[in-house]
Amino acid sequence: MTVRTVDSKKHSTGRRVCITGLALALIFCVSAVFAGAEEIVVNFATWASADETAIWRRDIESFEKLHPDIKVNLITCSWNEYPDRVPLYLSGVIEVDILRNGGQHLPTFVQLGGLLPLTPYVQSGQLDLSPFFPQVLEGTSHNGVLYGLPDHFSPWVMYYNVELFNKLGLPTPYELHRRGEWTWEMLEKIVKECTVDLTGDGHYDMWALPPRFSPTDPYVRQSVKLMNGGPLYNADYTRYHLDDPRNIAALEWLVSLREYLAPNAGEWGRGNMAMTVGYPTHQVGWKRTLGFEFGVAPLPRPANGSYATIMTINIMSILQNAKNPDAALKFIQYI
Repeated sequence: MTVRTVDSKKHSTGRRVCITGLALALIFCVSAVFAGAEEIVVNFATWASADETAIWRRDIESFEKLHPDIKVNLITCSWNEYPDRVPLYLSGVIEVDILRNGGQHLPTFVQLGGLLPLTPYVQSGQLDLSPFFPQVLEGTSHNGVLYGLPDHFSPWVMYYNVELFNKLGLPTPYELHRRGEWTWEMLEKIVKECTVDLTGDGHYDMWALPPRFSPTDPYVRQSVKLMNGGPLYNADYTRYHLDDPRNIAALEWLVSLREYLAPNAGEWGRGNMAMTVGYPTHQVGWKRTLGFEFGVAPLPRPANGSYATIMTINIMSILQNAKNPDAALKFIQYI
């Protein structure tokens, strides 16, 4: 019988090598798990007031609870600062994944090559557009290509001081609208009642309309031209139809109201202005700062015209140089 001897030193060394190998493999696996769970940062740039910043932070917090692997870094500045910031975002000097922009600026940013086309995400099924109105998506597209999603869209509307109208015994713009009587001719009558010299010193102390209710304001100007049936641009946006007779008549009507315009927009906040114009977003601050009840109605229409207004869209776009476009897409879909 042959007896084989075992080299205990060799066996021990082999066992140590085996254990060491297993330990290294385990460390590698654990490291891989942690690497896979590494937090993804999405930089989101927008303009925002203090109130708006609080709302964005609330929405970001709720998004991050659903996506714990994604952190959204909010980058804000004032609206007046934003135009100077955008070139820094587009060029990559300041790292940004998502750029919030106004619909009027979208074509320019596309021409500069700064925005990531989202149509491929739609075609692959990663992006569902069914929750959005097609008309709104037209404003987030350029030449048939989708370049962003709307975080909101806002019509230009008229606000009025409910208490002031009640004090003067006048029907409110909304009541007149419900009765089908909210017309240019009716506004002409109301502004005379709302523009008053309360102290008898020969100067008005209360006014009907804000200073921007004039041909110089693009939103008011374009709204009244549309309501009067006038065109704004030709098909390829190379000509502005300012000389169309219907547009001239609409602008002349605005000029006829100049006597009833307040000297400054601040009179609205002081309760000395019957009506003003703006977007729904104005209500965020007004509910906190105004000391009176306000209502909302469309801008008045010509007697033979129809209601129309200008709508602006704020767009969430992903930049071409975004480091985390897929995570950015999840955030803009959530918003």
